[in-house]
Amino acid sequence: MLLESKNYFGIILFPQFMTKIVAHCTHGINLHTGALHRANLDVPETEDLARAFGVPVILNSTLRDGSLREAAAERGIPMLLYEAGEALRFDELSIRAGVRGIIAVMRALGMLPPSRRKKPSMEPGIVIGRNNLPLVNEGEALFHIARFQDSREVAEQVEAFQVEQQNDMTINGDLPII
Repeated sequence: MLLESKNYFGIILFPQFMTKIVAHCTHGINLHTGALHRANLDVPETEDLARAFGVPVILNSTLRDGSLREAAAERGIPMLLYEAGEALRFDELSIRAGVRGIIAVMRALGMLPPSRRKKPSMEPGIVIGRNNLPLVNEGEALFHIARFQDSREVAEQVEAFQVEQQNDMTINGDLPII
């Protein structure tokens, strides 16, 4: 896989770059700042890779004369163009999305093993405690979650309890406990 970075002056395709690097690639991802994720979706494999990249917007973009995507296409190399963030600035969200996308494409191509990350089990539960300290250490609990067979019923009971407590304070004129 080819990972190529472009500066804002444009790409200069040196013959050595094309013969020593691009010619040995099967796929490419071109990283840019600027617009949105682009790919030539007329090539089914490129569309598959663009979808594997996992960004919310994919633009079908024809090849531009003199571009790295055009040079790669002439050699039969599918090339994605990831454009995100803005020039001359680091955009953490765009960088993270780009890294995640590159890894996803590499997994889709079989270059990396499937993710070992477990998908959330989406078991019903409610938060019964929360750590509000500004500093926590590794291993300390941030949340305490109670799991139930039917969390909706429990949530309704907790809400009813809170309303009851609020009403008691209002009716009895109790001062809040501080």
